Amino acid sequence: MRIWPALAVTFRAGSPSEVQDLVSAALDGLGVVAIDEPSDDVWRVCFRDETSRASALEQLAGGAGFTVESLDMPDDDWARRSQASLGAIRVGHLVVTPPWADEAANRAPGTLTIVIEPGMGFGSGHHATTRLCLAALLAESPTGKTVLDVGTGSGVLAIAAAMLDAKSVLAIDVDPDALDSARTNAALNVLRPVLEFREADFRAGTLPRRDIVLANLTGGMLIAAVENVMGCCVPGGTIILSGITSDESPDVTAAFARRGSIRHSAEEAGWVSLVVRA
Repeated sequence: MRIWPALAVTFRAGSPSEVQDLVSAALDGLGVVAIDEPSDDVWRVCFRDETSRASALEQLAGGAGFTVESLDMPDDDWARRSQASLGAIRVGHLVVTPPWADEAANRAPGTLTIVIEPGMGFGSGHHATTRLCLAALLAESPTGKTVLDVGTGSGVLAIAAAMLDAKSVLAIDVDPDALDSARTNAALNVLRPVLEFREADFRAGTLPRRDIVLANLTGGMLIAAVENVMGCCVPGGTIILSGITSDESPDVTAAFARRGSIRHSAEEAGWVSLVVRA
């Protein structure tokens, strides 16, 4: 049986919900395989390898409102079993569903159903940041436009753009495991041949500019890489940002307002999305 390197994160009684949001944001992009929540105040976070766990431990060290300790988790299929209760979620006329809930998803006229296999910690549409990005994408209408999905993870946003008749969609990630997950999910859906997955770092400055840029990252990363994000978009194009906590929102907004025009913002469960005109 495989043993996963893991961290047990225990939240102190009375800690505000924002503490969990900050831990979640800090773990983004650190090789998380899955998160088990045996109780409301304990997370057991499994990592792809020892290096990823060490990076996460360093990132979380000294944080207020929680404690962290290392442990090893046996793979007894708990991650898949814990996801079995996940059902379909709806954003506008988009429905995101795991394969086992596909038949139960609302297939009303005009509904577009995206099938996503939860797992590997890359996102299944059930997180507020994904829903916020999907809502913004619907409002911006990618029909006939070129789209870049930065840090694609499960591929749900890129798949949505393709299903919404984008002219072309490039989905990139620096994590090859995330790209494998995204390609698997794309194969679960009937898509036009406009979607490309590529291992790439948007900060390298080698990508063609797109009409719409999707960047569901973290507030800190967005601030640090604001020039890179803006550089991925054509002049007058649209940038959809999320992965931003409500505490980070003023700083992210200020950083992008200096380089573009903030057209819209939305908030759900302590998470924020921004729509920026380049």
